[in-house]
Amino acid sequence: MKTRTKVWLIFAAFLIIAGVSILGGVMINLDWDFSELSTTQLVENTYEITSDFTDINIVADSADVWFYHTEDEEVSVVCYTDEKLVPEGAVTNGVLTVTVKDTRAWYEQIGINFESAKVLVYLPIGEYGKLRVNTTTGDAIISGGLTFESIDASTRTGNAFCWADAKKSIRI
Repeated sequence: MKTRTKVWLIFAAFLIIAGVSILGGVMINLDWDFSELSTTQLVENTYEITSDFTDINIVADSADVWFYHTEDEEVSVVCYTDEKLVPEGAVTNGVLTVTVKDTRAWYEQIGINFESAKVLVYLPIGEYGKLRVNTTTGDAIISGGLTFESIDASTRTGNAFCWADAKKSIRI
């Protein structure tokens, strides 16, 4: 092996050892809590829904959407999103609509994240009209105990799981 190659290999090994040592020191300082390395914080936005609705339409670009049944009679939507995203939730013409659009520039989306954005919808046990969930990279999870006229859950790269009942059709 040439001397020049040996020097580069020794230099590379030194850089690797230095990097591992620095990472170890930082993690010891953080008590091995990797979530402290996250570059974004999720902010909670809660919407108490008091208007009557039958249909539900959720559009979330990069958030996971979870539907839970609750023993309460109140409907609430809790969004955990990046602080630069502002979710919108309202009832219009009998349709509960929640929108989480990611309008950040591409360079604002680069970072270290250990939690994904979430939209949690808490519904009383009962029957509802049409349910539409549309996500790009998020998951759509619909728990049991809820009944819908029809369910249309679509994701591009996420997963969709449904334990709810649908009277007409389920399209996942």
